[in-house]
Amino acid sequence: MNRLMASDGVSLAWEQWGDENAGPPVLLCHGFGINVEVNWVLPGVVNALVAAGRRVVGLHARGHGDSDKPHDSRFLWRRPDGARRV
Repeated sequence: MNRLMASDGVSLAWEQWGDENAGPPVLLCHGFGINVEVNWVLPGVVNALVAAGRRVVGLHARGHGDSDKPHDSRFLWRRPDGARRV
């Protein structure tokens, strides 16, 4: 599990699969109320992309999975910042 710090101090978790030299990564961002494992790993999406030769990055959104869970709801609408930083 990797971590990055968003510009507002929230720590976000992210995972990667596949060859780091496989070109531009496919960034998978899950919806609210779910996480990377349930949305992308269990249904086989990650395995299918890796089998096709892609590098895959899954971002755990703020408030979900292994990312920080700030109690201030304003933090939830800063999702694009985390995606840019991955």
